Amino acid sequence: MTLESLLLFNFRNLANSTVRFSDGLNIIQGENGQGKTNLMEAIYLLGTTKSFRRCRTAELVAEGESACSLTGRVLRDGRADDLFFRVGEDGGKAFGRGDTPEDLYDYIGAIDTLAFTGEHLSIVRGGPEERRKFVDRGIVGIKPGYLKVLMEYRRAIRQKNRFLTDSARGLTGNGGRFLIELEAWNERIVDLGSRILLERADHVSRLREHLREIHSGLFADARPVVDMTLRTAIGDDGSITGEEHQSVSARLQRELESCAGREQERCISLIGPHRDEIEFRYGGRLLRQYGSSGQQRGYLLAAKLGRAEIHRARTGGYPVFLFDDFESELDRRGRVGFLQYCRDRLQLFIAVSAEELDMGTQWRRQKRFRVQGGQISDLGGH
Repeated sequence: MTLESLLLFNFRNLANSTVRFSDGLNIIQGENGQGKTNLMEAIYLLGTTKSFRRCRTAELVAEGESACSLTGRVLRDGRADDLFFRVGEDGGKAFGRGDTPEDLYDYIGAIDTLAFTGEHLSIVRGGPEERRKFVDRGIVGIKPGYLKVLMEYRRAIRQKNRFLTDSARGLTGNGGRFLIELEAWNERIVDLGSRILLERADHVSRLREHLREIHSGLFADARPVVDMTLRTAIGDDGSITGEEHQSVSARLQRELESCAGREQERCISLIGPHRDEIEFRYGGRLLRQYGSSGQQRGYLLAAKLGRAEIHRARTGGYPVFLFDDFESELDRRGRVGFLQYCRDRLQLFIAVSAEELDMGTQWRRQKRFRVQGGQISDLGGH
């Protein structure tokens, strides 16, 4: 899968234009504040409908304008698809194929996109929710239907929490009625939660294998072994992978039953995938607490490339890969190793400040672009 072209209209500070990309390496060069990250963000938005920045939707629209749009042509298996992402005058988002809007469940996967930015280090440094999202996005990339399971599970947890709160206020009737309603909520959570646990356990076990192999290849002298483990209420991923849905459901049901009293007392759901932790370890120690910035970056980069490999194994093609602030996030050895790994594998976009950067390797197909004051200049390539 490759992004052939992108039409920008009223997007941030970028001039309205059509940009045509290489299916190999695309180097986006520009000084800070000129718009190169905005171009990377536009590609990511087209693929995920979300920004990799923390921003409001209205900030995507150019100053003085009321709406914006992105239109991309994607090539997959010899077939071209035209995709769009729009922010309307009412601030609402729309996306789809051709000129037909689609809901998120149908659109996800239209152009599979991975990004590495400094902000993504929150996956390593932040709380458990960040790592759960990282794993869940990897699953959605190869199984879009998993997104619906996640959304339904989150809704069930919110509704159960509301029920527990109402119960504490005496709004749910007598004890017998409470137990009947609690059992109904738990039944829904067991069904959805066990499916999430099985998918996460399988994904983490596969990702761990790729992570170790890729990390050792990128950082040959990094002797400590990297590891990734899913910790859940019913055990780690090793005890879940390969289990039948019925077996995992029964184990989750037992944990919920044993915790019913504490949940009623605290008015919150304490058991389920929303409490999972994915541990990232480097040399046996928690990376979040003990890893250096370089170790955290190297681990996360290898994990993202591992996701790309899982995607290729399941779909037959690599996702588009975006790397913002390339020369600042990696040292020369890391940059050369990364570029050698990606060469002839996938379509890559890197944003750099330097006009000349020691790449350490040559790609057969590449293009260079300069972004200055929002104007995008195609400098050509081969």
